[in-house]
Amino acid sequence: DPSVRGLAASLRERWDLDYLRSAHPRTAVEVSASEHGVLDGTLEAHETLTMRLDSFLGQILQASPGAPWRRRPSALRLHLAQCPLSLLPRLAADAPPPRWVVDAAAATGSRPAAHLWVCVGGGRSSMHYDCADGTPAAHCLRPR
Repeated sequence: DPSVRGLAASLRERWDLDYLRSAHPRTAVEVSASEHGVLDGTLEAHETLTMRLDSFLGQILQASPGAPWRRRPSALRLHLAQCPLSLLPRLAADAPPPRWVVDAAAATGSRPAAHLWVCVGGGRSSMHYDCADGTPAAHCLRPR
């Protein structure tokens, strides 16, 4: 869909680490942690932490080449999963749902919901079923 590709291209250009960290620095988000890097989707399988968004995204900077030499890389793999963009209105304004998504949701009496997923340290999520349909757009965040 051209509207999704256009939105993804716009976000790739705008959403770098500095922008994301500055958008809602003090907003608390739920972050999943795993020592083995795989999050299998069940709450029992991993620990959930509450962190400020800027602190969570700062972990990407700490995990990158050129990070302070005394910082030992964390064994934990952090994963921000299904963070509702409604908690992050500045980012939500950057990512409006395409018109066809709004129309389809209205036809079923629901509202479109957008979520942010960010992984630090090479973690991954196992194959799973989500209760809502979605169109994923992947973007690799790296320090500039």
